[in-house]
Amino acid sequence: MTEESVLIIAAWGYPPSWQEAEYRLKINHPRFRNLSTQTYTCRSSTIALASHLLNNQFKTRVKIFGLDSVVEPTSNYRERIEESYREWIKEILGSCENRSIESENIEIYPCPSIGTFHGWRFNGSIDHIFNKVYMKTYEHIEDYTWIFLDLTHGLNYQTIATLYGVLAACITRNREDRLIMMNSTPPPGGKKQKNNRNNRSQLDLIDVSRLKDAITILRAFTALRNLEYPRLKFYSRHMDGQDSIINVFENDVKPFISLLRNGVVAITYPRAFINNNQRIIREPCEIAETLDQEIDVEYRPEVDYNERMVNYPNADVFHVVGKAASQILRDLCIGHNLDLIEYMEKAGEMLKRSGLAASSLQVKREAETLKNIVRYLNRSRGRDHIDEGITSYSYAILRRLENIEEVLRREVSQEEFRNNNRDRLCDKDGKTVRNILENLRKNIDEVDLRNLTAHAGLSYTLIEHIKLGNDGKPCAIRYRERALDAVKKLISA
Repeated sequence: MTEESVLIIAAWGYPPSWQEAEYRLKINHPRFRNLSTQTYTCRSSTIALASHLLNNQFKTRVKIFGLDSVVEPTSNYRERIEESYREWIKEILGSCENRSIESENIEIYPCPSIGTFHGWRFNGSIDHIFNKVYMKTYEHIEDYTWIFLDLTHGLNYQTIATLYGVLAACITRNREDRLIMMNSTPPPGGKKQKNNRNNRSQLDLIDVSRLKDAITILRAFTALRNLEYPRLKFYSRHMDGQDSIINVFENDVKPFISLLRNGVVAITYPRAFINNNQRIIREPCEIAETLDQEIDVEYRPEVDYNERMVNYPNADVFHVVGKAASQILRDLCIGHNLDLIEYMEKAGEMLKRSGLAASSLQVKREAETLKNIVRYLNRSRGRDHIDEGITSYSYAILRRLENIEEVLRREVSQEEFRNNNRDRLCDKDGKTVRNILENLRKNIDEVDLRNLTAHAGLSYTLIEHIKLGNDGKPCAIRYRERALDAVKKLISA
């Protein structure tokens, strides 16, 4: 048995109406192309596909999304629906040749129905099916190497909603390249029946474009994985009633992406504050928690025996947008428990993967500079420097020295950064510490903004203090209050 696993998702309508057929299995995907073509005599393409994969040593599980309308409404309605599907599965398994899937590896999820069946009106919607398929797929999709979607057996609207629900879940989990869709040719047709005017059905056309809109928005969100901010204002016309999500993205996510793209990584550090302990930027994982709300997709039917109707709780395809957005934001989490140097190094790798090579190199360079400063302090200052941390004065002169080892040879103490003899210390350009520190009193201008971007957010004109943990590594950074002005100017530039 291979280590690769497969999840098969299928939309099923009414199994008793299916006829036995010979399903020829040939999968064109490169991973499965070398599997020999095999034929399975069965009443279900889903069972044939599962058997084919199992016979080729792929661990396989099946999720079937059925419909409430397969059984006439009575007490314990949903339980009866599941029992009926279980009985039909048992019958199908018993009649299939060469089948290897067992019933314990098949899950059943009844979904709301739409239209009139058995003299009952079912008032479900595509939103109900989409949401249920999305959530049940989203919850377990990462447990499998491959996802197969069998579209052979569903009703028209059910097949469309299932297709979009699975696709949305794969987009959210970044698993779209692992999705393989299957369908079968129709059974041989017979003669057309003459149209009887008295027996014409009344059918409603269903607008399924909302499913397309949901996919469009999810694809826009996925741009964040490449550190590109989507045009949410443009897509907001599709997201009626989702203003809170748009506001969160505009107010919190957009600044984070803007700073990261510009290489101003240190300010995005989860423990970066201004002098009153106010956070400068909210990290993606924290934002994700506010968007990730529980969604009840059971949608248990409410039977009205007097009106012969089956109603359901409200559903909206955009209820899952917050869930999807939260997952994509988690993909942007750099690391809450990292020290500042590790955080910057990891952010540099993320920038590199997103094609922002210049910003990546700049961030890594500044991380290395900070690492050298910390290494020097650990070697030369002992426990005292850990308690004191790195002041802006210390950081200003140390980062400007051509070689920190030169400072080590001079054995300059931190007191010399604070006493009146600061003029004794010069950097490689001959500038004294006093000259350098005069910049700290300047207002934010274009030079400050350039320093902010040039030094990955570690601009000594804006830093007030870098805290060191017990291990001597930088674990928090405090900025001067006017750093907020610099951030706002950079974001709006």
